Parts: sequence; structure tokens; C-alpha cells
Amino acid sequence: MTTDWNFQTLFWVMNILYGVYSALGAIISFLAAPYYSLDETTYLGAGFLISGIIASFVVGVILDKFRCYKKAQIWLTIQSIVAQAVFFYSLPSRNFALAFFNASVIGASLLPISVVSFTLGAELTYPMHESLSAGYLLTWSQFFGVIVAYVAGYLTDINPNYANLLLVILLLCAVPFAFLTKETLGR
Repeated sequence: MTTDWNFQTLFWVMNILYGVYSALGAIISFLAAPYYSLDETTYLGAGFLISGIIASFVVGVILDKFRCYKKAQIWLTIQSIVAQAVFFYSLPSRNFALAFFNASVIGASLLPISVVSFTLGAELTYPMHESLSAGYLLTWSQFFGVIVAYVAGYLTDINPNYANLLLVILLLCAVPFAFLTKETLGR
């Protein structure tokens, strides 16, 4: 598993996207605080989380039907970059509807990567038990998320735009790995 190039590319996409999701969930209120009220930042966080949960269900149904793991991985990676970049510009606009929409799209782009990664990880590591690959992916992505949240939180104290820029750069780093992952379905 740790020596398989295919699994390693999946590992980095999952680490980056889920790590950014975890970090953004921790700091979204701090990113929005200079521009929105406490109630509005709470709604931004709720939109971010709820849209991610709903999108995870939808992506899971699509994957069960079509088994298009690589396409889903690439689509979610690119969608998350675009949404995070737009969020970078929508926050200072003080247009709450736009910021809420962007936060929701970011959540819907980042959280479903876990569904894609767990399923594709099980395929790539077959006949190994799927809980091993899922546990490996989730453990390291959570660890990465803590590091990103800490760094982004520090940058938010300096300037919220720096933290947002960090998240966009990290998401850009996931793109080559998403394209390099091969759909070697073992089950």
C-alpha cells in the first residue's frame, strides 16, 4: 500500500483536499469575521458543512452507479480550487449571499473526496481489507488538516487573505496527483 504509486497519488489528493476541508472548517469564522457578523459567519460554516454532507451522499450514489473514480477525483479537485479562489474574492465584497454560496460550493467540493478516496483506495489495495486503506487515508489527512489549520490560523491573525491564499495554493498542489492517479479497479 505505501509503495504503490497509484495509492500514493490518491493519498496526496485525499490528504490535501480533506486536510483543507478540516482546516477550513476550523477557521472559516475567523476568515469571515472581518467582513461579516457572528450570525453570518455561523451561517457560512453551516452552509459549508451541510453542503459537504449532501454532496458526499450524491457523489456516493454516482460512484456506485458509474464507478468513475478518477473523473470524480479530478472534478472535485478542480471545483474546489475554483470555489476557494472565488471565496478569496467574495469574502471582502461583503456580499453575504455570494459568500454563502461559495462556502457551500467549497464544502460540496472538499468533503466528497473522502467518499471517492475510500472507495478508490479499496479498489487499488484489493485484496487488502478496505478498512486498512480507509484508516490510513483518514489518519494522515486528519494529521495534515491539523497542521494546515494551525498554519492557516496563524496566517489569519496576520491577514485572512494570507490563509485563504495558502488554501488555494495547497489545492493547486493536488491537481497533478489527481491526474496521475490510475483507475486500477481490483474488486
